[in-house]
Amino acid sequence: MTEDPPIQEKTPGAMLQAMRKQQGKSAEDVALALKISKHRLRSIEADDFGDFPAETYVRGYLKNYGRLLNIDEIALMSAYEKIQVKEYDIGLQENREIPPNPEGKSRRLWLIFAILIIVVTLWAAAYWLLGDVNEWVDSAPADAGFALAISPPGAYAPWFDSSTPV
Repeated sequence: MTEDPPIQEKTPGAMLQAMRKQQGKSAEDVALALKISKHRLRSIEADDFGDFPAETYVRGYLKNYGRLLNIDEIALMSAYEKIQVKEYDIGLQENREIPPNPEGKSRRLWLIFAILIIVVTLWAAAYWLLGDVNEWVDSAPADAGFALAISPPGAYAPWFDSSTPV
């Protein structure tokens, strides 16, 4: 029969499972005490943390499970950190070469198209809201004050006679 490695060399799931069995507790009892499903408990003991929504949940479950079994929290979290580092290193090795982005030109074209659509839309909105400025001048009443207010300095206004006082 082979000897079990020291508790510090085991994975967190193996540490928890070994201590649970050593204390004679069933998986159902532990799941009930921790208020988690048996599936989640089996995932923890198998060190399969891929189904967990976030690392925060994994850490919380490990700490609670460790407290229930009176396992040193520092040793348990240290074992978890070790497997996290290994998984991170494996992920880096797999993704070391990043392929070039074949959609780079396509994205630039979409960006140019989007900017063009925005500019045309803004121009159309301004034209619709303000109308044609030349129509303002053409349809202005003969009131000189109004004509001066909308005409730029030095503009010719045929309806404005400079001989009449303002």
